[in-house]
Parts: sequence; C-alpha cells; structure tokens
Amino acid sequence: MTDHVGLLRRRELPFVSFFKHSPTYGCIDNANCDLKIASLVMGKNYMYISITKTWPSAREYCIKLSMDLAVIENSEENAEVSSLKPNNDAIWIGLYRVPWTWSDKSQSSLENWKSSKPDNYLGNQHCVVENNLHKWDDDICTIKYVFICHQANKLQRKSNG
Repeated sequence: MTDHVGLLRRRELPFVSFFKHSPTYGCIDNANCDLKIASLVMGKNYMYISITKTWPSAREYCIKLSMDLAVIENSEENAEVSSLKPNNDAIWIGLYRVPWTWSDKSQSSLENWKSSKPDNYLGNQHCVVENNLHKWDDDICTIKYVFICHQANKLQRKSNG
C-alpha cells in the first residue's frame, strides 16, 4: 500500500483542482486509485480514501494527514464530496451524534438526511454515512466504509467573535 502520509509530508502528491460547475479530479495512485485529492475553490481541500475503516479509525487517518473527516456546510460542498466517489459506495463523513456535530466540533446547519433518518436503530447509530444518492444515514460507528477527509483553508475561515 502507498504511504500517503509520507508522500503528503514530502509534498509529492499533486492537488487536482475542482472548479465550480465542471469538476475534475485524478488518481494519485493509478494502480489501485485508493487516494483522490481535490482542491476546492471554496477554500476546502477534500480527499477521497478508498481504504475501508471504522468512523473513529477514519478520523484518526485523516488527522494523520493534518485533515479531518469531511465537514459539509452547504449543498454545493455536498455535491463536490459526492463527485469524488468513483462508485456508489457509502462514505463516512465527519458528522456524529451528541448532538449532531461535525468532527471539527462545529454544529451542523445543513441537513441532508435520507427519508425517515436519522433513526438511531437499536440505539447505537451515532456516526453518519453518505449514500449513493448523496443522502445521509446514521450508522454504527464500527462498520467499515471508505471515507472523505477535508482540510479547510484557515485563511478564508471567518471568526465569530
């Protein structure tokens, strides 16, 4: 498996741009395409990781890349995240319960739930996956899915106080 963390630290991974209304992206490792990177004009970099991990392990993996699980603040970002996926796999995003909060500790203002969700079935669905229709569903955090990491451009973020 490719050492993505090492490549990122040595700045050997290219960033491929997403431009509003005409998304393009590329594989970093063409042999198995397990890492895709996109640089968003909106001030966030999203990265698709095709390795399956539990929600906590996926978040830890993103943190090792100096990123976090995807925070989706509007429908345009949701579409960008979905366009990174090469197939119809469900993906972990950074939303989790208690109350619904993003992994970067910000509150969720966007709601894009699948019909009749979240339901916390059996009382243990505390993490969120995005399905192939770009809708969210709560699921058990120990199930393994592919995931999306993101890194916000801190220079473009505005402080609330």
